[in-house]
Amino acid sequence: MPQKKLEPPDGGWGWMIVVAFSINYSMSIPMMQLFGLIFGPKLETLGLSATDISIIINTNQAFGMLMGLVNGVLLKKLGFRKVAFIGSCCVSTGIILSAFSRTFATFLFTYGIVYSLGSGMGTSAFSFALNTYFLKRRSKALGIALSISGLGPIFMPQLVTHLLNLYGDTGAVLILGAVASHVFIATALLQPVGYHMKTVEEVEDVQEISKSELEKPLRERRASHPGHRPPRKTSITKSSLSIDHDIDSSSIYGFDSQNLSRSRASLNFDTTADQKQSRYNSYSSLASVDEGTTDIDNLGNGKLEIVSEKVEVEDDNESGNEKKEKDDNALVLCLKYILDIFDLNLLTDPVYVNIMLGMSIAIFSEINFSMLTALILTEFGLSTDRAATFMSLLAIVDLIFRFLSPYIGDYLNKPPRIMYMISLVFLAATRFLFIIVRGYPLLLVSAVGLGVAKGLRTIYMNLVIPAYVPLERLPGASGIQMVTNGVFFILGGPFLGFIKDISGTYRKCVVLMNFLTLLTVVMWSLEIIIVKIRSKRSLDSNRIH
Repeated sequence: MPQKKLEPPDGGWGWMIVVAFSINYSMSIPMMQLFGLIFGPKLETLGLSATDISIIINTNQAFGMLMGLVNGVLLKKLGFRKVAFIGSCCVSTGIILSAFSRTFATFLFTYGIVYSLGSGMGTSAFSFALNTYFLKRRSKALGIALSISGLGPIFMPQLVTHLLNLYGDTGAVLILGAVASHVFIATALLQPVGYHMKTVEEVEDVQEISKSELEKPLRERRASHPGHRPPRKTSITKSSLSIDHDIDSSSIYGFDSQNLSRSRASLNFDTTADQKQSRYNSYSSLASVDEGTTDIDNLGNGKLEIVSEKVEVEDDNESGNEKKEKDDNALVLCLKYILDIFDLNLLTDPVYVNIMLGMSIAIFSEINFSMLTALILTEFGLSTDRAATFMSLLAIVDLIFRFLSPYIGDYLNKPPRIMYMISLVFLAATRFLFIIVRGYPLLLVSAVGLGVAKGLRTIYMNLVIPAYVPLERLPGASGIQMVTNGVFFILGGPFLGFIKDISGTYRKCVVLMNFLTLLTVVMWSLEIIIVKIRSKRSLDSNRIH
């Protein structure tokens, strides 16, 4: 008879989860990219240096990434609905409080920490909810959600520009905080998946045998084998030790048991008279090792009690050694647990380390460029309206090429890492065009090029590590990647601001970003060449032998 089981709805209320996912990404995430457009004039009026601005931006990125490991624990303990609600509170609170920020410290706290914490928690919660509601149609649901979310970066720059013209920076930020509070509606849509699970009939495979059915005949075959010996059973209690009497003498003295030190050992046995006599002789010979310090209390009841001062001293020493060994073992187990839970053994793989470092370098360059784009356009002398048009055009082309990227990859028939390297080269070239062109029309051309490169990069960036790391080790690899990204943002962010302060222009910062982007391409190219050479040598060596 077919059994019934519960499965995610793969539709139904799941489409409302898609809507909730899109609302969160459209309302809260673009605020991160529009920092320069919103606060640029205000920061200049307050006299904050480029280093200060860079620290605020990179703290925002780093804090959210470093909290990625904690978000997983919160999702397990609280569930995605509560985590999303907490994240929504932090997002709207961080934006509203930043409207009243007047110093570096307050911007760092409101935008760099509070808002970052909320956006990170919200992103994790809504992504987890989407993956929970969809199983077979997960890729389709994610594609629809990301497509709708892509509309946010297109329209938000225009909205921000309109609000700045009408209400100024403080009023505009307050309204944007109210807009971000609409994520609470999305949070309310995150109903527990148990409400919508569907019941399906599980088709049983006639060739499938349960584990218990396989183990049972195996135990029977072992028992019937001529050389089979049943396992020896040992039970230890606080008052006595009942053991098999075929064991060696060290176990009889209790050197293997901490419970026997400072106590009296009672060896219980229930045997025939001949067995009792032979065992009594064995105990007597063992006791004679201690030069008569052993006293036979009672043998008639079938119980032998050994009291020995020397044994107690040796047991105390042995117990101390065992305690030290247990402490050492506990430390080893703790370290092993940390290695296993975060899968830090991946760091012993040089290819993975090279991929991970290259990804972190490229991500650091790309996100910093995205966050500083509005400030760079302001430095070029563009008005807020023209800067918003530039960013909207970039977002439109980015969205289009997110759709086209898989087809381009299929046509070129290249692995994800090669496609990502191609996008990085194109990205560096268009950034170089961006800083050397003069005139607004040419800047719009560079915006189209940046959108193409960004669309390709966005798709294949998420496929590089999964293409190399096995699926079961992917969570650990992703966690290591996020922490490494956070470290790069913390250490590298202030350096970009320092370069702007000493050079007086963001163009030098873009040159450094291009250098780091191409460094990733060089690192990966060298690794691919070395691996191919070694593989060829190994193949030639095998042919010779």
